[in-house]
Amino acid sequence: MMASSVKTLFHYSAGQTVIHRLNPVSKLLLLLCFSISAYLIVNPLYNVPFLLSSFLLLYLGKVPKRVLQTFIIATFWMCMLATLTFTIFGEARYGPSLSLLFFTVYTSNVLLGLSISVRLGVMALLSALFFATTNQRDLVMGLRALKLPYPVVFAVALGFRSLAMFATDFATIREAQLSRALDPTKGNAIEKARKNLAFGIPLVVLAIKRMETIASAMECRAFGAGLPRTDYHRIKYTLTDVLVIASLLSVTIAVAVLRYGFGMFGLGV
Repeated sequence: MMASSVKTLFHYSAGQTVIHRLNPVSKLLLLLCFSISAYLIVNPLYNVPFLLSSFLLLYLGKVPKRVLQTFIIATFWMCMLATLTFTIFGEARYGPSLSLLFFTVYTSNVLLGLSISVRLGVMALLSALFFATTNQRDLVMGLRALKLPYPVVFAVALGFRSLAMFATDFATIREAQLSRALDPTKGNAIEKARKNLAFGIPLVVLAIKRMETIASAMECRAFGAGLPRTDYHRIKYTLTDVLVIASLLSVTIAVAVLRYGFGMFGLGV
């Protein structure tokens, strides 16, 4: 179950939609600019257009339902937890309030919790769009085009690939232990913890072996030798990419100016 969930989260679905045809820099900026704009806006009502735009982009990108369902379920519970946490324990205690048994609910805390939830929703939906329409090679090309240091790009690419391998190893170990009649769901808390060690220890050993293999491969290829790297694939910018990038940067700059220059997008309570 864990392996299939991780693979679903970072599953690339090939297609010829307008989102797929964008170059990786445009898609990276789409994720970054929407996330930054949503973060700058505190009032959740002003973030609704970004949330609706995210759903529209998911429709245009034809993201598979299984990918979208996984992101939506995970995001829903995170949003519920954030809303309840800020509603009960938030420190923005002003505006109309309602006294309950053990605590007082303030309108400002409720709006702040909803604001965090909408921000998480925007970032999660666009993350689903990005991973469903961008393969690992394009991700590396996009990060390289943003002039990030190659070790950083390599670490990001290796991290995403290692997640799938980690989940596959866990599934293999779990099936092997279950075939030996090990049931981690039975017994008290101490017995369950002891049984789960049968999953964790082999997983750590496999992870260390993979790290040694990767380190040896990097050393054989003279990783970090200081020589300038060359790229076989080049990113091409079409008129659509230029318009998308210009629009995203303009919207993000406008939101930042309105937020810090004119004090807009506050809670307003």
